[in-house]
Amino acid sequence: MDLHRVDEAINEERILDFFKGIVRIPSPRFEEENVARYIGAYLDGMGMKVEFQKYKHNSLETVNVIGRYGRNQGGKRIILNAHMDTGSGQYQGLVFQPERWTKDPLGPVVEDGYFYGLGSHNDKQGVACMVMAADAVIKSGIPIDGELIVAAASAETVGGVGSGYLVKGGLTGDLAVVLEGTGMDIVNVAVGKVRGRILVKGEHEHHSVHTNPVETLRYLLEAFHPGYGNNRAMSFLTTKQNDPRLPNVPGTALRWVHNDAVDLDKVAAFFDVLALPDQSPDSVKADFERLIAALKKEHPEFDAEVEVQGWEPPMSGNFCWGAPPTSEDSEIVRTVAKYHEKIRKEKPVIGSGRRFGATSDAASFRRVGIPTVEYAPGSIGPGGELKAWPAVDERVRVKDVFDCTRILAQATAELVNQPRTK
Repeated sequence: MDLHRVDEAINEERILDFFKGIVRIPSPRFEEENVARYIGAYLDGMGMKVEFQKYKHNSLETVNVIGRYGRNQGGKRIILNAHMDTGSGQYQGLVFQPERWTKDPLGPVVEDGYFYGLGSHNDKQGVACMVMAADAVIKSGIPIDGELIVAAASAETVGGVGSGYLVKGGLTGDLAVVLEGTGMDIVNVAVGKVRGRILVKGEHEHHSVHTNPVETLRYLLEAFHPGYGNNRAMSFLTTKQNDPRLPNVPGTALRWVHNDAVDLDKVAAFFDVLALPDQSPDSVKADFERLIAALKKEHPEFDAEVEVQGWEPPMSGNFCWGAPPTSEDSEIVRTVAKYHEKIRKEKPVIGSGRRFGATSDAASFRRVGIPTVEYAPGSIGPGGELKAWPAVDERVRVKDVFDCTRILAQATAELVNQPRTK
């Protein structure tokens, strides 16, 4: 297929205008409706059939937006997915340490080759790339035998809630790309996540400490050091680093430690567990209990209990399900890789990449059998735009946004006209 028309339909100024438009609209988790309406109106203007999926999660309500285009008569259905919510839950949905920003978080600017603004890395760059890729495919006028589906999800940052409701609501397709910051690596694996806390217990009586939980906490911390520690309980806690199913994925992380000023008998260590598809909250809890038993046998004064729960109820649950990886031989992997190499003039990294198999909405689509990859601009760590997350002066490389839009537009245009196999 001659895809010159698709590439010619990409307008870089239009991409930046749309990107700035969605960044200007605040959209913390479960408050995405304003940006969803903006995106929906834009999709409608492109000629897509638009649907708003309202849903209630616990006591909270929000909305996803879905745009569809194409004859849907034998060609493949291609889902492009990205999330609209931004921010960090530890800071009430705001930007991380807003007083340290040198830019206006909701006043996007382009400087020195970077696009700055709240959500520019997570994940409005993904929204911009997928919408503008679809815009180019439609404007090119090429026939679409299948269906091009743009799905902007809410509440991803609390366990992939919105995309879970997309799938529960019947959204399906043959192949999918989740636009999540990978540094332009093609990520075909994703883990689940179990969250909770370990309450290390002590005894406080008459203003004196008989067993100080802060003191005994060190035994737990030592079990995770170095590299998440010696696996004394013979559980998943460290062995996953060598698990052939998910190479280079750490098993768990203690996120922070908190001493309750009211209950001096307890110290809480909050954890994330990156979980394989066959793990559950119950199995994770049992693994931690084995670790605690091993530590207690070695240090009789140590005592602790495990609570497996989300940190931010009613927003988050305690478990984001994992899913089996997408094969590197999958059509979606091969096609995105082909156009990445064509446009970037280099072979892409395929695998866990810089995301280390992190949890994402890709799991929701993989669980229902849709071969899915993550692919988008933006990365954290050495060589990335951001040193840490959540970020001060969140940003993404403008060239990467343009390249990703081109790659996604051409890959989608090819795939949407391939015969559907199921």
